[in-house]
Amino acid sequence: RLVTCWRLLYRHVLQFQQQLQWRHGADDCDDGAAQERLVASRIAAAVQARLQCVDGSFPRQKPLLDIAGEELYLSGSYHEAVHTWRRAVLEETDSGGRRGAHLQTRHCLSLLYAHLRALHLLPALCLCDRMAAHLLHPHTDTGDSHTSSPAAPGICERAALAVVRSMGRFMAAYFTNRALYVFPPHSVQTLPPLHTTAVVPPAAPSPRWRLLPVSRAGVSASARAQRVSSAWSPEYALELLLVAGLHTEAVWLARTLGDWKTAVAVGLAYRSHDHHHHHHSRQPPWASLQLPDDLRPARILQEKLQALLQTPLTAPQMDPDGARAADGTAGTAS
Repeated sequence: RLVTCWRLLYRHVLQFQQQLQWRHGADDCDDGAAQERLVASRIAAAVQARLQCVDGSFPRQKPLLDIAGEELYLSGSYHEAVHTWRRAVLEETDSGGRRGAHLQTRHCLSLLYAHLRALHLLPALCLCDRMAAHLLHPHTDTGDSHTSSPAAPGICERAALAVVRSMGRFMAAYFTNRALYVFPPHSVQTLPPLHTTAVVPPAAPSPRWRLLPVSRAGVSASARAQRVSSAWSPEYALELLLVAGLHTEAVWLARTLGDWKTAVAVGLAYRSHDHHHHHHSRQPPWASLQLPDDLRPARILQEKLQALLQTPLTAPQMDPDGARAADGTAGTAS
């Protein structure tokens, strides 16, 4: 019975030592901090001796994540870091589980951001093509989301979706003159949506995160030098957003670029699919993702008509049912 108590005490002593490390640092010369570290180390040694006497095993700590790729990237070894991340992705294909999906997503995003930061657009587009093909043609033999597909063997759906979403948002930011940035490899996250942020460069979502800016002129020059101008296009960015399921952002991109016909078509298709899906499902009506007011098909058509007639835009007050009826009427008229 005492073995469990000794293990619990040992775990608390280790946590206390970590707190001392964070609070004072390893090189703190304060007498009080040094005395606390000395007492904690003596207690840990005594508990270890007691556990060895009663033949008790030490509590295992969780293994640390491999940061070899991050270290190489931060030291300037871009190619070595890319090879390390690729090898790590291949090694994680057989692990499965939630941890394997998390590591795959982390390393795939690190690969994408490293390519974009280095202005290597061709490998970034190739990586995104494989991930998009994986989402469009998943393996259908089993229902496991971690199964592989011919386009991206061993890649889980979570990693593929994160890459396609981030690439689509990065390209959308480029073609709408937004700030271009990526996350560093030691703190990768999916790029945030653009239609809810301001035009000015966004602040870091958290004080712990950093944003690495990407040169717009460098991206333009790299697209010409690497001969990927045909793929580096607004149409491809729109396709990526649709493949990733970001229909609202696809409508926003088409509307921002002036392609009001595509914006209306995508908006009507999204509303029709959403209405049909929730009509045959048991989810409540509030669970449906609605388009913002400025991205509704009726509003886009009204703005276009106002621009043609050069008349002031009047937005009538309509209830939600009236707004939906207007969208349906606009869709029939179009």
